[in-house]
Amino acid sequence: MPDLLDQADEHATQLPAEADGNALFTAFSSTNVALYRVATHVKLYEGAAGAAVAQAITADERAALPRERRAHLLTDLAHAYTQAGQREKAVDTLLDAEREAPEEVLGRPRTQQLVQNFRLLGAGSSEGRLRALAERCGLLT
Repeated sequence: MPDLLDQADEHATQLPAEADGNALFTAFSSTNVALYRVATHVKLYEGAAGAAVAQAITADERAALPRERRAHLLTDLAHAYTQAGQREKAVDTLLDAEREAPEEVLGRPRTQQLVQNFRLLGAGSSEGRLRALAERCGLLT
């Protein structure tokens, strides 16, 4: 997978800079390749590596993404933080994702599972905010 992402990144760097803003709705750019790198690290349970890739994406690059892609990045980053043992940071990041695009957080089974896992494992000083998020996700009865 890393080789394929390297190839994709090589092709993406050949596009004009404005392509990073989702030109012609292609969603193909260096920033989107970075988002897939984060997701790949999360799938491979390499949370620290995924967090490092996500943190290297600049604020301007994130701002050029559509809201749902920004929320997706933040959700993957929350997963990465969880894998790296940083639950409070993960909860904060999920809340940032919810502010960005609530529908991408509250209704996604993958995100709901992460919230459930936090409820089982605990989230330190983020417990109250986690409980409120779980309620918005419809996970508390």
